[in-house]
Amino acid sequence: MPTFIIAGSTITAAISPGCFANAFSAAARSLNGITEVSSTTAAGMPSLCGIDAGASAGPIWSEQLGRPEEVYERPSTTFVAEFLGASNLLHGKYAGVENGWGVVELDTGKRLLVKADPELAVAEQVKVGVRPEKITVHSRAQSLEPGVNTLEATLTSAVFVGVSYQYFFATKEGGGLSAFDRNAGGGPVAAQGEAVSLAWRPEHTFVIPVGTGETQPAAEAPLVGEPA
Repeated sequence: MPTFIIAGSTITAAISPGCFANAFSAAARSLNGITEVSSTTAAGMPSLCGIDAGASAGPIWSEQLGRPEEVYERPSTTFVAEFLGASNLLHGKYAGVENGWGVVELDTGKRLLVKADPELAVAEQVKVGVRPEKITVHSRAQSLEPGVNTLEATLTSAVFVGVSYQYFFATKEGGGLSAFDRNAGGGPVAAQGEAVSLAWRPEHTFVIPVGTGETQPAAEAPLVGEPA
C-alpha cells in the first residue's frame, strides 16, 4: 500500500492510505489557520501516518508516492530523506557503472558503490545517502568483507538511548555521520576520539540528484476541492 509525502511552505505530511483523507483534510484546515500536531513513533521519528502542519498560504505538492518501505529506503528527494527519519548525506558525482554496480565518487575522491541507475548521467552531481541503522562500526584493524562501502571516521560522541547507542562521527568526506547500534550489553563499540571504520552494503545506499526536492515548485495543481 502506498505512502504519500506532501509538502508546502509550512506544511509537511507523511500519509499512509488509511490517513489519506484525514491528512488532506488537515492540510485544507491548515490553510485556514488551524494547526495539526504531528504524530511520532516510539523512537521519536515521524509516523508514516503523521501530520506536521501549520497555517500556510503557499502551494502544497506531492514529494513521493510508494510503499512505506520504498519511501523510507529509497527517498527520491532530500526533503523525504530528512523528513522520514535520519539520513547521512554526502556530496559527489555519478561515475558510471562498474561490474554491475553504479559508482559515486565523493568530493574527496572516495568511491562508493550504489545500485546502477540508467537515469543518472556520468559526472552528474548527486547526494549519496545511507540510513544510520544500516551502518556497522569496526576497529581500523578489523578486516571487512569485500564489496562493502567503507569510510574512515573518528567517534565524536556516543549517546545511550536505552535499546541502542547512537553514535556521531567526523569524517573527511563531508562533515558528521551518525549510526545506531543495538544495546547488547557490551557498552559502546568505541571510545570518544577513537578512529574507526564505518561499513554498509551497497544495496543500502541511495542516490539523489543534486537539487531534487530542495526548492519549492513554482506552481502545482491545487488540492482536491481547492479553487483553481
